[in-house]
Amino acid sequence: MAEQQEPFAVKAALAGERIRLSFQYNYAVLQKVKEVSGREYDATTKTWTVPRIHYRKFALANPQITIEAETPLDKSVLDGLLVNVVSAPVALHPADNFIGELYPFQAESVGFLLSKQRGLLALDMGLGKSVVTIAAALILRNQGKIKKALVFAPKTIISQWVTEYNRFTGDVAVAVTGDSVQRKRAYARAEQPSTFFVITNYETILKDAAALAALKPELVVLDEAQRIGGWQNKTTRLIKSTFKSTYRFANTGTPLMNRLAELHSIMDWIDPDILGPWWIFKYDHVVYGGYKGKEVVGSKNLPLLHDKVKDWMIRYRKTDVLKDLPDVTVNNYAIDLDQDERDLYGVFKKKLQGHYEALKREGPDGPGTRESGELLAALVYLREICDHTSLVSNILKKSSKLDELHRIISELYDQKIVVFTEFSRMLEIISDSLDAEHACLYGAMDQQARVLAISNFMSNPKCKVFLSTEAGGIGVNLQAASVIINYDLPWNPSKVQQRIGRLHRIGQKNTVTCINMVTKATIEEHVLEVLSEKTDLFRKVVDGDFSDQAYENSIWKILDAEFKNSPMLPDDTEMVVRSGNETAAGMERWF
Repeated sequence: MAEQQEPFAVKAALAGERIRLSFQYNYAVLQKVKEVSGREYDATTKTWTVPRIHYRKFALANPQITIEAETPLDKSVLDGLLVNVVSAPVALHPADNFIGELYPFQAESVGFLLSKQRGLLALDMGLGKSVVTIAAALILRNQGKIKKALVFAPKTIISQWVTEYNRFTGDVAVAVTGDSVQRKRAYARAEQPSTFFVITNYETILKDAAALAALKPELVVLDEAQRIGGWQNKTTRLIKSTFKSTYRFANTGTPLMNRLAELHSIMDWIDPDILGPWWIFKYDHVVYGGYKGKEVVGSKNLPLLHDKVKDWMIRYRKTDVLKDLPDVTVNNYAIDLDQDERDLYGVFKKKLQGHYEALKREGPDGPGTRESGELLAALVYLREICDHTSLVSNILKKSSKLDELHRIISELYDQKIVVFTEFSRMLEIISDSLDAEHACLYGAMDQQARVLAISNFMSNPKCKVFLSTEAGGIGVNLQAASVIINYDLPWNPSKVQQRIGRLHRIGQKNTVTCINMVTKATIEEHVLEVLSEKTDLFRKVVDGDFSDQAYENSIWKILDAEFKNSPMLPDDTEMVVRSGNETAAGMERWF
């Protein structure tokens, strides 16, 4: 029988934003201290200090360790740090200089961020992540804890951040954007002691890492933090190495889009101790297989992962907090392709299937990452045919889906409609085909044209249709519309929700109708199935719902579904559209 350990006392005292720990030498206690991120040894006093945000981990690390506070004030603060605050509403005062009121769930979100100092603000799209961030920043400033806040945001929504900050504070934020001359002028303003709120885009750090670091922000906010989900990309590495501020807020309603590695990367920036190093995390939660056992094929221990994340994340869904917010009605419109379209689809499918079967025969482990990438690129051809044949053919130019879109728009003439497509060329085709007055938004537009397009749609009663690529999926408010049409569906459900979130958000007074246009008996049906499975993975890890099995999808799920029980097409299939079809003939060279 193991000998029971005697309790061991550690004295604790406040030391600014750190906690000072003093104790007689004990190996077990020393090891627990060394597990705390950010611990420091003071050789003069022969004591250890740990950051306040990590004190809880040490204090609860071993039941044999007892903490004795040096003063009543120390005890009050230390006891508060042991409370896992997930709902701590705050009341904003006139001194905070905040204009307006917060919803109760927003006040709780502010309290959570203030109590944690670092955290994941995972509110659903449209629930006011920027408002919560601004309110928390103001309180920290007025408490004397920070002097400057730096926000990284997608380039397309910087102007919205500037507007929101002015709206809720009456103050002016500095936006660091533009060419080198414009950015230099912005830095001159940002460096002024009177400047509190600075906003820039993620791409700026690739050019100006040193200049941004020189601002010395005590609070750093990553808006749409899924941008650092790729832990290997240079932007992610620079942000993690450059900004290790005391206060770190990661704002995203979609911290997990496709892979668990994305969530790990975000949490690693918030605090590396939350999920630990990648090599341990992947052992605990990632399932590998496929080619040489190196492809991610699944996930495991999701309840444990949820438990690790939940203490550092505040999560609210629209259904949780806004019972009076109009519901979203989702309708899937099944569209038949005509014979010519099906023949063209058959040509490209035959070419793709031949490549697919060849890779399958390479061995039981299947293809590697490079081959999967090639197949993913090839699948785009099939999706483009479903949208409009002219996207792949210079001869056959027709689209049953576009005809159906015209019919839907004509039936909804009295409502404002937003149409999303992933392909900029498709957006041009739709725009050219519409008689109704409409506005367009696409990635290559400059900021002024973008603002004018949105303003025209929102305020002009005659502008009934808003066409957008994925550039309008985030940071754009389109509550004037009550109908969203997904002309084609993206690969992951987070992007679908981001699209819907442009309409279904605070300020929406109507029921939102979402129409998914899906061509029958094509790859689009399989994409719809995959979206459901990826939503399932997100639901388990982020929302803690483990009611059934989760699946981390790969391209092979779509391929297997597309070709399951589908024999190789007959050799003469290609002849149907070979003549004059330059793109189809060129597929031979592509593969």
